[in-house]
Amino acid sequence: GAAVNAGSQASVNWPVSGNIVSGYGRHTGPDGVSVWNTGVEFAAAPGSPVTAPMDGTVAFSGQRDGRGYVVLQHEGGVSSHYANIRSALNIGDLVSEGMEFASVEPDTGNSGPGTAESSGRMRFEVRRGELALNPEKLLA
Repeated sequence: GAAVNAGSQASVNWPVSGNIVSGYGRHTGPDGVSVWNTGVEFAAAPGSPVTAPMDGTVAFSGQRDGRGYVVLQHEGGVSSHYANIRSALNIGDLVSEGMEFASVEPDTGNSGPGTAESSGRMRFEVRRGELALNPEKLLA
């Protein structure tokens, strides 16, 4: 990717091809309760390749809340988080921009009532430290 100045926003590529079914920001859930979504969720067919949006190092690879979860650490204190995926990577492994590092898991129906459709879902977050950033503003 292009070189990034320390103060600029990194340009990131989308990690999976699929429609965004839940965007970043405030949403009203089916129960009428307002919730803040710290990432985006993609509708992606199970087995779809997940690619690294930029160079990084695996900071976490395993299970979280019963779903496959990977965290990639990037330059400038930025990390990217992926839920509902399968990956054979281990902590410390290096990934390069565009490299396939995981695949979308079949939806287990854990994400709420009526969401166990055959299409999988992949959750994607970008953070700087603990602060969740809007991936749609970062991604080309």
